[in-house]
Amino acid sequence: MIRHRACLILLVLYWASAARSEPLAPFSGMPPGEIAAPWQLQTIRGRTPAEFRIINENDGIVEAVANAAVASLFHPVQADATSMSILTWRWRVLDAVDGSDLYSKSGDDYPARVYVLFDYAISGLPFRARWQLRLARLIYGPWVPGAALCYVAANGVKVGTITPNAYTDRVQMIVVADEGNRDNGEWQSFSRNIAEDFAAAFGEPAPPVLGIAIAIDTDDTGESAVAWFGDIELSN
Repeated sequence: MIRHRACLILLVLYWASAARSEPLAPFSGMPPGEIAAPWQLQTIRGRTPAEFRIINENDGIVEAVANAAVASLFHPVQADATSMSILTWRWRVLDAVDGSDLYSKSGDDYPARVYVLFDYAISGLPFRARWQLRLARLIYGPWVPGAALCYVAANGVKVGTITPNAYTDRVQMIVVADEGNRDNGEWQSFSRNIAEDFAAAFGEPAPPVLGIAIAIDTDDTGESAVAWFGDIELSN
């Protein structure tokens, strides 16, 4: 059964995408304080929520703080992954999560994540995966997604690594920064072709995009993390 925290994050994100879809809005220009719609804060019942806020009036920087906590900011999107394939963003991570482990359920914590959710047809899944997804949708609702990419700042893992999430292969983890082998606290900029990444991770063409999210989580390891995010763009 799909039941892990990461999958529940995807559940609430997918539910939000089903509710409405708008162009990806920049953080720049937002006043300090609460992040404005259409960005939506998503928390998980029974877990301490991480905090997100705008801290820079001119540049619109999002500060994310997690103390044994987890949360995400989600933005619904409707886009063709082949024509709107370039995802760009920047983040700044203060410290690595020492207990982070890309391959372990107990270490599924990261100081910074960027999710891309896809409208994946359940008919394309193997029998066991279809059964698991149908069961999850019966329990949690019809909005549990069939596929997602998760770009992470990992700890001690080679940049470029692509591997299934420790709990489900319907979430493919892509390491874009190794927080264990750099001077922490510097801004890092990224540009990824999500169509190519989806093909590399799932071995097939990318379906339409349903949403983009940023996240921070330290609830499994019980550690603390701080990260900052700039504007995120999806373009051709």
